[in-house]
Amino acid sequence: MSNKDINEFVNDIPEISERNYWMVRTNGGAYFEDFVEKGFIGINYNKINLSQIESVKTAGQTGRNSLEEIVKKA
Repeated sequence: MSNKDINEFVNDIPEISERNYWMVRTNGGAYFEDFVEKGFIGINYNKINLSQIESVKTAGQTGRNSLEEIVKKA
């Protein structure tokens, strides 16, 4: 992705007030293209694995509570 592409991407970000955001670092830009092109990020938290995440079939607060319990046990 060129600087021109990055600038166009940044310029297309709408300004929204009264919102909360997560700050996602890309290790000096190393993962930026994966984030933009593939639509995902990694959280680098190794105490919980994919099968545990997949075992939580619920969404919303119930899903969050289930994942919190898994992390507490780790």
